[in-house]
Amino acid sequence: MPVFRSRARANLYRNLIIVFTILLLVCEGILFLQIQRDYSLFQLHFVALFTPWLFIPFIIVFYVKHQIWSAGAEGEENVAEVLNSLRGFETVNDVVLPGEKASARAKGVFVIETKNHKGLVRYRGDSWELLKTGRRGTVYSGKIGNPSKQVKRNAVALRKFLSEKLGIVAYVHGIVCFTNPEARLEVQEPTVIVIHITNLKSFFQTLEEQEALSEQEVRRIKAEVEKYSYNRPREKHV
Repeated sequence: MPVFRSRARANLYRNLIIVFTILLLVCEGILFLQIQRDYSLFQLHFVALFTPWLFIPFIIVFYVKHQIWSAGAEGEENVAEVLNSLRGFETVNDVVLPGEKASARAKGVFVIETKNHKGLVRYRGDSWELLKTGRRGTVYSGKIGNPSKQVKRNAVALRKFLSEKLGIVAYVHGIVCFTNPEARLEVQEPTVIVIHITNLKSFFQTLEEQEALSEQEVRRIKAEVEKYSYNRPREKHV
């Protein structure tokens, strides 16, 4: 399983939580020992009381960011697992092209934007709405941005990249894939392909030929795009 940038970022915030928690415990421990040695140091009581407030806000922020990045990483990993199980397809994961962001997965060339939102996702044209249900049954709007415009920008960037780098003119298909089991999709008048991960494998297996790409072109595309993958082989310096 490839390691994604989102997973690396989630691990970074996890490590920061651990570090700040250790710092908090160490500071509290030192202050406690000083107070035990000399009860007259009343000022240390106030320092010990307020020390957690120096660390806890950071820990909370890091925890929230860790949860967000972990959810994104889980979605990307699930999509990668599905795509890697397909026969007759070449997959390049977690690609950031120079100057643009695009993830390429090449019966045609496809850019897949992975989303791990849960709730009711309504998509019409290029308008998006996310509705979530709270613990008490109340429905409220969530943040979702505009995945269709995002994936179309990435598709245009990849098409331009392939044309300039390899001289290959290929239409790049944009796909928005939702990976959360609790995501429900309502799609009308789509401008890109919107699909749930449970249907992703069957989508590609039943896909008709989209582009007349030769095997050589597919290999060239994969080799060039892999240079910008987070999982590309790193050079070893002796």
